[in-house]
Amino acid sequence: MYSKSIQDFLTKPKVVDWRFPDKDGFCERTLDCKQLAVKEVLRWREEKNLLPIFLNPFDCSHQNLQLRRSEPNFNLGWSLQTKHSIPKDKIIPEIQRYISMNGYCLLFYRSFETTYSSYYKTHDIVHWSLIVNVDEEKLTLIDEAGHPSYFQGHMGQVGYDDFRSNWICDSNFGIGQVIKNELASTDWNSVCFELMRSSVKNMTTLGGLENLKEFVATLQGTSASTIVEYIETLEFDIHYFRRLRELWLLAVNRGSIPKPYVNPLWVEELFYLCKCWSLIMGVLMKWKRQPSKDYKKKLVDYVTQTYKNEERFFLAMKQSLGV
Repeated sequence: MYSKSIQDFLTKPKVVDWRFPDKDGFCERTLDCKQLAVKEVLRWREEKNLLPIFLNPFDCSHQNLQLRRSEPNFNLGWSLQTKHSIPKDKIIPEIQRYISMNGYCLLFYRSFETTYSSYYKTHDIVHWSLIVNVDEEKLTLIDEAGHPSYFQGHMGQVGYDDFRSNWICDSNFGIGQVIKNELASTDWNSVCFELMRSSVKNMTTLGGLENLKEFVATLQGTSASTIVEYIETLEFDIHYFRRLRELWLLAVNRGSIPKPYVNPLWVEELFYLCKCWSLIMGVLMKWKRQPSKDYKKKLVDYVTQTYKNEERFFLAMKQSLGV
């Protein structure tokens, strides 16, 4: 069906590197692990104009120092069909079947429990990889968070025995494929309007901004020593949270937002918002390198200012939509 295998597509002449933007501007700054894997499948399938597929509405929740947004979905009829709770003795044949059927297999697993992940015993999330080949004894994966014992750059190989010993038969471990509903709406104008309308509703009416404000207050009420203990997770969470803002800014810069909805007011606020979250990331990285120093005041000041920018951004978006 395609001129080359997905393994060759992603590894020749050199292995893909998600740290750096591709021709569409996608990288780990704008897409999460699931989206990056799906993006490569769509590129391999020669799909065009990918950015609208990945935009999602904004929302916000928090629990103590955990800042959260919803997991992303896909637009314009695209989705994932997944299968989980697969017994250990069945998982390799099932992956082989997916590879034979599709040329690839999406993989998800709980990273905290998985030794071939660099997040092993560090970040407790459901992480996504892309399996691009199988042979008699091992899987070949593309993953930006592979453990260096198994990976060189973004490509790694995991033997079947190792893979099975890491596998758990529950809902946090499974496989998937990208599918398209040909009957779904492909009217990007109406889809984009709905994403923006939902964003405004989620953040202003359904408590998103209030949750962010509570997160700021929690941070302010937490001792510097406790923040230092939690800083690895805090950095990870805030990077995940800000990613969607970077993706929307990319969509603006690439002309992917329909012109009737591009208002200079919210676009300017979005630009400053991305700068604000970058400053916060900079403070966290500096504090992680220098844990004996106290950067709490600077961090709280930046997060407080960023909350005000978030307020202005969603007010501007609301006004531009007239909702």
